[in-house]
Amino acid sequence: KDRAIVHVAIARLHLAQKDSKAAEEELGKALESVSGSDQRELIELAELLVTFGRKSDALRILSNLAGEPDNAQNVDLQPRTARLARELKDTDTVKAACARVTGHDAGGVPSCP
Repeated sequence: KDRAIVHVAIARLHLAQKDSKAAEEELGKALESVSGSDQRELIELAELLVTFGRKSDALRILSNLAGEPDNAQNVDLQPRTARLARELKDTDTVKAACARVTGHDAGGVPSCP
């Protein structure tokens, strides 16, 4: 099965070798093969998109993932989403992501980026 996470890893190897053209090709393959059901795969893909300067695409992925009920109190994902949203001046997304994790009794974060 063609997995996006494999293409993301190969793209990172190409970037380490300073071969941006090959890395971009792998990014394209990753986007074509992403399943949308694997959280780790989506986060890795979003990080690669940021590396390529496609921050708005990455934020779209992260904010959709962060908005899922199962991730509402994810103290890694929500601040990551908020940081990227703040960088892109998307205040609504910052507020939404921060509201999900600040002040929760179940291990929330004391403050949000």
